[in-house]
Amino acid sequence: MIFTMHGYDHFFIDVEKAFSSLINRYHAIVSKKEDKDFGQYAVEITFSCSKLVLDLDRKDLQCKLVNLANSQEFQVIQILNLLHPEKEFVHKVNKEGESRQAVVSSLNFFSDSIEKYLINAINGDFGWSEKYYQKEKEDTMLVKEVLKLDYGDEIQQKFWKGDLSWKNDMRLRLKKALNK
Repeated sequence: MIFTMHGYDHFFIDVEKAFSSLINRYHAIVSKKEDKDFGQYAVEITFSCSKLVLDLDRKDLQCKLVNLANSQEFQVIQILNLLHPEKEFVHKVNKEGESRQAVVSSLNFFSDSIEKYLINAINGDFGWSEKYYQKEKEDTMLVKEVLKLDYGDEIQQKFWKGDLSWKNDMRLRLKKALNK
């Protein structure tokens, strides 16, 4: 365990290393923000049209893409799933818990995925943003519906286990209920 609640002093270095290819290729500006009292660390990688925000709050790593033209924020994992649904990107917290290796693994996942699938977005192509917000709205509705189910319901069990097939199951159940 390298940090329990506070103290991940290598986060900035680990982000720079994981994202070095993107940083160098696009002459990005890297800045860090820390709140050690609350165990929160953030690194911003600013490109000409967009910005990546990597936020580590205790052991939860979030990666957002920000459109600099209008400050809209998007979760990278959701963009990946929207643009490449056949891949079913899942970013799971590593069972290693609070180890530096687990965080580095997550950083590498995001860096590799962005380089492979989201270069157009990094360069300012946000033509998919309306579809993103529609999908986000639908997902919110599905979560509300699945939480109404009994805890023992198979769809809710899939939801809690992180099995993404719960969404299609919930859609089918709602469709059947409407057709009755």
